[in-house]
Amino acid sequence: MENRHAEVKAYLRRLKGISDDINVIKAQMENLRLSMLPQGVSYDKDPVQTSPQDPMANFAVKLDELGRELAERQKEYETVFDEISAVICAVKNGDARVILAKRYIGFKCWQDIESEVPYCVRVLHRKHNIGLMEIEKMLGIEKVI
Repeated sequence: MENRHAEVKAYLRRLKGISDDINVIKAQMENLRLSMLPQGVSYDKDPVQTSPQDPMANFAVKLDELGRELAERQKEYETVFDEISAVICAVKNGDARVILAKRYIGFKCWQDIESEVPYCVRVLHRKHNIGLMEIEKMLGIEKVI
């Protein structure tokens, strides 16, 4: 029963997945920057410490790779955002359209949506399903029974 509208939900959830990827890349970049901060002097190690590689060059290469990956994911986010926004805006039922936008563009949980609209969770889910059915028809997705 929970498999109802699974394909449409997966289609709409792509934006959240890309957003999560962007946040992970940003965190990786921040951790990389923090790793390059000077460390305290340790006198309990070997008297001469040399590195076979230049750590600053490695830092620059890794940061550049992450920067390119971030730019690609942000461009993909914009494209998918426009696509999903257009599909949601095409939903004729106004209440369903608002709920879908809050859920799949605003990334809000059901409790937050319930506090923002004048419906209980049961009615929210019913209107959400109405919107999903409209999107299924728009995209020509066949139902899985």
